[in-house]
Amino acid sequence: MAIAKNEAQENWENLRREMPLAAAVFEKVRSLKGRFHVPGHQGVGLEPLGSRWGTAFLDDLTELEGLDNLAVPTAAIAEAQRLAAKTFGADRSWFLVNGSTVGLQAALLAVSRMSPRSRQKIIIGRNAHQSILTGLMLSGLCPVWVQPEVDYEFGIATHMTAKAIAQALADNPDAGAVCIVSPTYYGTTSNVEAIAQLCHKTNIPLIVDEAHGGHFVAHPCLPQCALAAGANIVVQSAHKTLGSLTQSALLHYQEIPGQTNSNVLEDSLSDNLRLLQSSSPSYLLMTSLDVARSRLQSHGYQDWHRAIEMAQSLGDHLSKMSNICVLNYPNQDPTRVIISAIEKGWNGYDLDEYLDQRGVAVEIGDSRAIGLVITPQTCSQSVDRLIQVIQTLPKVQENAVKIPYRQRQARCEFQTVLTPREAWFSTQKSIDIRNAVGEICAEWVCPYPPGIPVLLPGEKVTTDALEFLQTIRAIGGELSGLLDPTFQTIQVVLKRRQ
Repeated sequence: MAIAKNEAQENWENLRREMPLAAAVFEKVRSLKGRFHVPGHQGVGLEPLGSRWGTAFLDDLTELEGLDNLAVPTAAIAEAQRLAAKTFGADRSWFLVNGSTVGLQAALLAVSRMSPRSRQKIIIGRNAHQSILTGLMLSGLCPVWVQPEVDYEFGIATHMTAKAIAQALADNPDAGAVCIVSPTYYGTTSNVEAIAQLCHKTNIPLIVDEAHGGHFVAHPCLPQCALAAGANIVVQSAHKTLGSLTQSALLHYQEIPGQTNSNVLEDSLSDNLRLLQSSSPSYLLMTSLDVARSRLQSHGYQDWHRAIEMAQSLGDHLSKMSNICVLNYPNQDPTRVIISAIEKGWNGYDLDEYLDQRGVAVEIGDSRAIGLVITPQTCSQSVDRLIQVIQTLPKVQENAVKIPYRQRQARCEFQTVLTPREAWFSTQKSIDIRNAVGEICAEWVCPYPPGIPVLLPGEKVTTDALEFLQTIRAIGGELSGLLDPTFQTIQVVLKRRQ
């Protein structure tokens, strides 16, 4: 009995070292003899969730004694965040319970707060996610948009070039920061190291939206992670690839030697998170982050080695099929498999629906392709089922094919009249989209997924943009950001608020 008791104690000691927040939560649940606190379920799930979710309700706690406080962490949460920083190579890391969105918003607010009024510009890749746009509206920063490179066969933005960023910096010496997305939703990556070096030379921070690349640190066959490449601020959606619960994410900060105001930037990130994050953070989300980080640290290489091999095997198998194309791009995340069956007459929206009807759910279906996310949790049966369905995919008769759109030219013209914040807080009116050309847009309009805006608040509405968006809807896509989901009307600026 004494031996068993010692082993149990040792297990708890190991758990406290490896997953400090998870250990604190588990120990608290074990010690409770009565519950008179929020959340109101008090550990007993309402049916049918109680039966379906098992003991998850027990761990859904609040800031009880011994569980620390996300807003001012000093104990278990602080230690869990310290371990996260060590795992990912950051100087400091924060747990996010409002997704990557809140991390990006905090980052843009930090840039605005640390920059003088004369440096309120930020250079951003035009393939930025809508969460970056919300950060612009909160911060008031003025975006300088830089066009990404495009793969026209698949119709996707692939990466930002260092040359394009260098030109933007030369044209805008008063810019206060650079913000890029790498990897993209499709797994394509930019040369973050080269872009980081440009930022270091100009003494401004580089923010990288690495929402889909939290796993890059795990294996040498994956692209270089943004922190290792020299980025100052990196945001990762841990739930996308690392196995934590949906809405859990990470914000990382790295001090660059010689960069001015670095301490101001770090402190501002903390301040902004206290401003933006929920005052009732989910311990389920935070515990899942702690566990996912621990798993990545202890088994990341082995886990992701299997995932890489599975994805490569799947890609090779699909590439051999007639009229099926698989994206093969330099520096692409090998665990992101992008498939086009356009030569069989299938756009991505229809193929997504066809697969879903046969029990196969994919991450993205767009105008030309579908995208698959392979992780260590992907099971071989799922892969076999996907292959079986794609193998039997019929070729659509020509008269039944929905005309696939050709990707809107990446170099198309757009004109910014107001900052996103100025347009968002302006006096607005709703008008028929047929009368909208030339008006200043007051809302964002973007195909979702992947959530990259085509029209932004503060930009003039163009015929090109409207035709593109109408085509997206016509072939089965959805638009987000609109007050009118039918896209019959659009919000435009009536009068700029003084």
